[in-house]
Amino acid sequence: MKRIIAALTVFLLFLQVAQAQEFVEEQAAAVQSFPRNEIGLSATLGTDVQLIAVQGSTLLSIVSTLLTNETFIIIPILVPLSLEYNFWATDRLAFGISLNADTVSALPYALLSKISIMPDVKYRLLCSDGFSMYSKAAVGYKCMYLGVQEDGKMKYTEILTPIRSEMQAEIDANPFRITRFATNVLVSPVAWQISPLCFEVNTAAKGLSFYLELGIGVQGALNLGFKKMF
Repeated sequence: MKRIIAALTVFLLFLQVAQAQEFVEEQAAAVQSFPRNEIGLSATLGTDVQLIAVQGSTLLSIVSTLLTNETFIIIPILVPLSLEYNFWATDRLAFGISLNADTVSALPYALLSKISIMPDVKYRLLCSDGFSMYSKAAVGYKCMYLGVQEDGKMKYTEILTPIRSEMQAEIDANPFRITRFATNVLVSPVAWQISPLCFEVNTAAKGLSFYLELGIGVQGALNLGFKKMF
């Protein structure tokens, strides 16, 4: 009889331990339930390169029309793409990196491209069923390339460093001129983006969301695209 009671006691203790372990596993699964990884592809609009291209093509179209007495319109081709990856450390905070290519072309004659890579951080301000709102900040490195057709071939040169060197020499001679701002901000190798208002809406496809980010920097004033959560 004592052996039976002892066996029942051991069995009950084992059952309680198993239930406790199962409860802990369920709690851990609940904590890990939200998707940790995020990959996004978007179009970046309203960057400095795009604004310069639009203004330059407009001016060139007007001048060419006046000189030829015929309607002459130059339309720049914009290829603004951004590829991002983020890891959500918690349901509120994420860390990631983005690769951005802001290209303007008048092929086959010329092409201007700004390429940047930036680590970023996101903080989710609001999250409800199917909708969330967050802020994003990023800082990294950028370079700019100019492609010009010569002898039937496109030749590319890195132009950011030479421009900065020339402007720095002018600053050294005239330290109070506006070129100090241009050198330190516009042609700086430092890439940055601040997007205080960002919105995300779930689509009908599982794990696929549409997002829109409003801000200023390398990714422009408007960044919109789709992201996959897994």
